[in-house]
Amino acid sequence: MKEESLKQLKNINLSGRRVLLRCDLNVPFDDNETLLDDTRITSIIPTINYLAQSGAKIVLASHFGRPNGKVDPKLSLRKLIPYLETYYNVSVKFIADIFSQDSVDIIKQLHSTEIALLENLRFHEGEESNDKSFAKQLSKFCDIYVNDAFSCCHRRHASIEAITEFVPSYPGLLVANEMQHLNTALNGNRRPQTLIIGGKKISTKLSVLKNLANKVDNIVIGGAMANNFFKALGLQVGSSFYEENFIQEAKNLYYEYQDKIVLPTDFVGKNSANKLFIKQLADISGDDCVLDIGPNSCEKIHNILKSSKVVVWNGPIGFYEEPQYAVSSLYIARAIAYLTKIDGLISIIGGGDAAAVAKMSGLKSDFSYISTGGGAFLELLEKGNLIGLTHLREKKI
Repeated sequence: MKEESLKQLKNINLSGRRVLLRCDLNVPFDDNETLLDDTRITSIIPTINYLAQSGAKIVLASHFGRPNGKVDPKLSLRKLIPYLETYYNVSVKFIADIFSQDSVDIIKQLHSTEIALLENLRFHEGEESNDKSFAKQLSKFCDIYVNDAFSCCHRRHASIEAITEFVPSYPGLLVANEMQHLNTALNGNRRPQTLIIGGKKISTKLSVLKNLANKVDNIVIGGAMANNFFKALGLQVGSSFYEENFIQEAKNLYYEYQDKIVLPTDFVGKNSANKLFIKQLADISGDDCVLDIGPNSCEKIHNILKSSKVVVWNGPIGFYEEPQYAVSSLYIARAIAYLTKIDGLISIIGGGDAAAVAKMSGLKSDFSYISTGGGAFLELLEKGNLIGLTHLREKKI
């Protein structure tokens, strides 16, 4: 991963200046419109506080859901106002019409106890098409643009990329923190380094595997994506999920890096009668569906972790959504948390599912860092860069 030289907010005078803070407020609600997870709201509190203490006039901008460029009252950010006022201890002025001059004027009159919230950016087609005229309209709300939406930094959208052409642009504290931790973990100074990568589809992780295979010392494969490797080796996976079109890719990767790749050897799953089993790989039959790894595999991974200095984990080890298949993911999560706290292991957890498992473990605060990005985290591992970071760096002289 490339060493990032990001600009720093502390190097500029923010007093009295309007700041458009691009954040990710795309938070989950249940059918009763009750907030289910406040992580994305609370994660930007340090940036909100810093801007407020520096005397800035704060304008929040975010997307919510997928309205596809059309106004959808169900996807309005208005519902977030009570939560934002509680978490940020401010009064929120809602800006429903982004194209109104009156709305621009409201920002200029903001008091120190107020922040503004723009309506859902994706109500406008120009957002997702990275339209420069839409980005220019957004720039009228600010003197400075701050991107604190790491989870969106891989998207070529107007409020992520195009806007940086019109106003001075900086990373928020969350984005800077993400990059600092990821660069520390993957700069190669601490060895051995272990990548644990799981999830359902190898197709979504193949580029990451190829990019990091030469950079890490151990590659632990879990989740259903491991089945592609077993199929590539001519082994039985029963009725378990795999991607037929990626078997050859898995085979090529395995034989090139087989000294690093660690595959499970025993499994938890269910047979055609829906009966739970624990079996060795050689005992998997045609009707078996593998949904988690077994105790021997967990112990093997634990031993690798004990000798590691850095671990990056993306994707669950098993089908953790069902308790009987969440055992290995929780075991690995707790082992990582323990080694982080006791032995100084640097642990970076990335992606929605791995972050959810970390939270389920009850030891969320014991990991070195839990990334707020899913797709952005993967793309950063794959390419070493994100489009949203391009104009947030110091220019080379």
